[in-house]
Amino acid sequence: MGYFVPESFRWLVSKMKFEQADRSIDFVANVNRVPKPDLKKIFDSAATEINTPSNTTTVFSVSTAWFSMSLGMESISVNIYLTIFLINLVDIPVHLVAGPLLNRLGRKKLCFVSFGLSGILSCVSGILQHFDQLPRSSVSLKVASLVISLLAKMAVSTAYLAITIFTTELYPTVVRCKIIHDIDVCVKAYRLDIQIEKTIGYGFQTTVGRIGAIAAPLLIYLDKLFPGLMYFTCGVLIFLSAGTIARLKETKDVTLPDSI
Repeated sequence: MGYFVPESFRWLVSKMKFEQADRSIDFVANVNRVPKPDLKKIFDSAATEINTPSNTTTVFSVSTAWFSMSLGMESISVNIYLTIFLINLVDIPVHLVAGPLLNRLGRKKLCFVSFGLSGILSCVSGILQHFDQLPRSSVSLKVASLVISLLAKMAVSTAYLAITIFTTELYPTVVRCKIIHDIDVCVKAYRLDIQIEKTIGYGFQTTVGRIGAIAAPLLIYLDKLFPGLMYFTCGVLIFLSAGTIARLKETKDVTLPDSI
């Protein structure tokens, strides 16, 4: 059956096999009795390079902040069980609204706004936590510290989701984010090398993010020595990395490149 079915036109173009792609689309047009499309524009855009590389600074900073806030709940001087419940509960509305916001505002704008809010809220939370550890701290200060910390976690989670999608879309199709979850698929795939290549885009970003996860426990330890330092450091990192987002190009409603 595969002998009579032509190879995917999109795949042929992504591999720069323009002559075979031309024959394939010619066959499809004849079978469907429709005019053959103008392929010049498609072929010209197939070799588009990545104009702006995804900036790993943003991924590292937001990953460090997310893991630090998720694992360092003890920095908030409230009941530890209540803090664990609330710090994870705030991720639910984030996952519900992040997708629609990405489609409405665009990747670049949402990343810039969420990074800015994350930086400001995290710094404010760190300052409040520092004063909360002083003698004679009031209950209102504890509540304010908890609320600002939860808002900071929501902003960081939004930034994490947005930057993951944004940086992944900056990669061409051939190296973007096809993740193979089942090793048997890799073993049985007759184009094993092509399958592995496609993990480069998302895999590289994930690796950078895990470096941030490694740095998170160090910040948590330092926070015990200097209360509020963890949130404040995360806020500074995120706020500084927000400026690098301006160098990235918007990917909303844009045809993503197929090859490098």
